Amino acid sequence: MVDATERTPVQALSKRAFNSDHRLSVVAALLDRQCDLSDKQQIVAATGVPSTSVYNELMDLHALGLLLRTRDGHRVVFTVVDGPFWTWCDTLLQQFRTSASETTALRGN
Repeated sequence: MVDATERTPVQALSKRAFNSDHRLSVVAALLDRQCDLSDKQQIVAATGVPSTSVYNELMDLHALGLLLRTRDGHRVVFTVVDGPFWTWCDTLLQQFRTSASETTALRGN
């Protein structure tokens, strides 16, 4: 768990939306296709989220029916199940990014 004073803006939003510090970062990586869904380490690299937390988030998303989990030899492959959750998260992330970008522009950064 991340201390509230140490949360990034994305972690703070994730905590408010999902009561999970890292869910939104993992979801963003999956939506942005920044990584191979069969390679947990790519998700770790794309998000900076600890490996155990990535695994827990993937398993939670699978338990909710939002990811399919299959085996391919020794690899575990996750597949996004299309549905309103992903659309909602994509909209949330786009609004967050737009808001963050506007705030940065207003500050002159």
